Amino acid sequence: MDLDSFRGQLDELRSRALAAVGKADDPAELDGVESQYLGRKGELRTLLGGIGQLPADDRPRVGALANPIREELEAAFAARRARLDEIALDVRIARERSDVTL
Repeated sequence: MDLDSFRGQLDELRSRALAAVGKADDPAELDGVESQYLGRKGELRTLLGGIGQLPADDRPRVGALANPIREELEAAFAARRARLDEIALDVRIARERSDVTL
């Protein structure tokens, strides 16, 4: 495996993860997606486990490529989680609203 191969795989993983984040409709589903991509046995960690196959001078470059992607994904998960929480609160408020004129 070479540096360009890792770069391609990281970009593809990023695209799939961001699409999955956008499709998550509830917090439990979002947690599952987060675990799938960023968890201990997640795809990003699995991919980065192959760094040992690279020459020693390419390893820091892969880390430099992977860290911004990880940070972007973490931010996307946090933003989506906040949005889902807002939606849940709006739904709860709408359900609990009562007409005081009745």
